[in-house]
Amino acid sequence: MAKMNKIAMNKLEEILNELNKTPGIIGSAIIKKDGEIIVKQMPKYVDDEFVDILSTIHGCIEQVLSKSDDIAPKEVIIRGKYRNTIITNIGDVILMIISDLKANLNDILKIADSLAEDIKDCCNILSEDVLIPTNLIFSNVERGDLGRDVDVSIFRILRFMNLRKYTGIDSETLMYYFGKELSKNLKFSNFEELCKFYKKYKLGRIEMISENPIKIRIYDCISCSGLPDVGKPLCHFEAGFLAGYIENIYNKEAEAIETHCWGLGDKFCQFEIRLVDK
Repeated sequence: MAKMNKIAMNKLEEILNELNKTPGIIGSAIIKKDGEIIVKQMPKYVDDEFVDILSTIHGCIEQVLSKSDDIAPKEVIIRGKYRNTIITNIGDVILMIISDLKANLNDILKIADSLAEDIKDCCNILSEDVLIPTNLIFSNVERGDLGRDVDVSIFRILRFMNLRKYTGIDSETLMYYFGKELSKNLKFSNFEELCKFYKKYKLGRIEMISENPIKIRIYDCISCSGLPDVGKPLCHFEAGFLAGYIENIYNKEAEAIETHCWGLGDKFCQFEIRLVDK
């Protein structure tokens, strides 16, 4: 865990180092919304001033940027007498940039926006009990001649294990949220990317049946294909995975319900996904 935290901190340092090379940028920092500094790179002549700025805008951070994503501004620009302060809202943290008055603020905001996902990923590692980031789980596999393939039965044994016995939470609920969390971390930007992922990792063959309402079908599903009719749907992981995908696409909460499944006597899986208005 300590090693992963170090990697994440080094990555944040690299991000700020590259950001500060942008013309007009004097310094930058990544800060929690309670005012705690995660990492900063400021020249000495701005350092004391930075502390004053941070103290001044602390109320703004808590009262404005800590609002829900629906109403919180994406960025706040404070134009000073000698310098500009740009505050960009990135999930649970903010990116603060100090620039001179001649800096092109539109260019700076575009660069900040392009860095947002990397900053968010690194900060998630620091703030949560993330043992290994998702991207490394998929990319760092060294098994010699054995390769990446594992028999589907191993996945199913883990999938249908009675987790309630150990956790007090039913397996269906856990698998649904496991699937949703994984899909959201993978950040598919369109349905084609989702299909390529399913094909690459042999999770099944996926197709969009309807966009309104949203209906997605999976053939040869890794969870249930070939299993007997048990009178109920079995693919809670896939339901959560598709809900997470839709949440990322629409930036709204989503729920998925499995309407067809081998567990219901069908020869394919089908899911209806709806957006939830809070």
